[in-house]
Amino acid sequence: PVFENGVDFIVLLNALVVIIQMYPILIGQQASENPHLNDGLIDSPWEIMETLFTLLFVIEMLLKIATLGWSRYILTLRNKFDGIITVLAVIATFYVYSPNSYNDSH
Repeated sequence: PVFENGVDFIVLLNALVVIIQMYPILIGQQASENPHLNDGLIDSPWEIMETLFTLLFVIEMLLKIATLGWSRYILTLRNKFDGIITVLAVIATFYVYSPNSYNDSH
């Protein structure tokens, strides 16, 4: 369970980063807008951390699939959930940082 505990720690760390990032909004304060957040580049500390977390979750998923094989990987509800969340995070990352109607800064 060392691997699973390590992944759980990364998930908690990711949640902590999101809470810290969103804290002003959570307590009802006006959040100061960082001009780097909507420039289509991964260049702010928050964007770098979130991208690294997504990358770590992709690596975790690929390692599990390589170790267990696809058929054993999808047997557990936790892996199905993790896989869906990871794929959605990758899609969201590409959407946010690719030229499109949301972000046309490139």
